[in-house]
Amino acid sequence: MNSESFAYNFILLPLVCFGGFSVMLAFVFLLPGVGNVLAALYTIITLDWANEKRKGGSNRVEEV
Repeated sequence: MNSESFAYNFILLPLVCFGGFSVMLAFVFLLPGVGNVLAALYTIITLDWANEKRKGGSNRVEEV
């Protein structure tokens, strides 16, 4: 497409720039952070479960 075209300069080029930034933001910054948070939560929950199992009980009250 001609770089002097109105559609290129004011529609297509900004969409490509914004879309490229959005994809970079989503896949480079946000998803690894979400994965790290989920891994940390899983680790904390697993360690807590193992600690409770090692103690032989839990703090929760079970009704019979």
